[in-house]
Amino acid sequence: MDWSKAINILIIAFLITNLILVYVLVDNKRDDSVYLTVKEEFTREVKKLLLQKGIKIETDIPKAVPSLPLLTIEYEIQNPERLAEKLLGNYSKDVVDGEILYRNGNKTLQIIDNKKIIYKNNSSIKIYDELDKNIVVSIAENFIKNNDFTKDDYELTDYSFNGKSYFLRYTKKSKDMLLEKSYMIFEIDNTGIKRFERLWFDFVKTNERKVTISSAPESLLRLLTMEDVYGKTIVEINLCYYFDPVKHGAGDLKKTLKGQAGPAWRVKFSDGTLVFID
Repeated sequence: MDWSKAINILIIAFLITNLILVYVLVDNKRDDSVYLTVKEEFTREVKKLLLQKGIKIETDIPKAVPSLPLLTIEYEIQNPERLAEKLLGNYSKDVVDGEILYRNGNKTLQIIDNKKIIYKNNSSIKIYDELDKNIVVSIAENFIKNNDFTKDDYELTDYSFNGKSYFLRYTKKSKDMLLEKSYMIFEIDNTGIKRFERLWFDFVKTNERKVTISSAPESLLRLLTMEDVYGKTIVEINLCYYFDPVKHGAGDLKKTLKGQAGPAWRVKFSDGTLVFID
């Protein structure tokens, strides 16, 4: 047994139980305990506990208790040779760490498990004098369109600039909800697209069975056991669909072809860190 993980779970359960007991005693109404977790008093206590770990919240905390149907999804499978010809033109092949690396000059392409695309261009020749958000978004979306990656099912969800390179993250959408972790990531500078990564889901069907997850205030208590987010600031809390083959028991990425995505809270921090709580 992983005692560290067990202790963390017990700590969270203890905190939730005690907070709910406080409001049951204070509030004579016979509300269901789940809905007590969206009351303003409970939310304030959650904020205080998070602040003790330096975790600030600079966004609204949703009050809904979500219940959504599961989605059956399947990974988009790539044809490595065809994709290499499209992105690189004439290419050679090397084997690096057991994976085939396609190469043409400064450009390389790696396709991990026939699912994850990693394209790099190490050229040092500048082709753009000035860049801004509008220009880099246009560069990224032209690349998506010109290489037949577009299905009008994505949304720009993250954008940042580190003084040299621009970083964009597009996320899959299904029925106006984000579907994580299905994404396209770009790194762009004056030489053009330095890096492109894509791991994509295709929607198969909506299942009849619905899943209810904890309210956002209750779910945020789990951050108390995540030391890597201590001292950070939450800027977005949104409901999304989420599938991770390892976390959801489907095996590793290499063996997984499809799975079931369920509702989760997508918590974004000011430094771009994403945490999914389901």
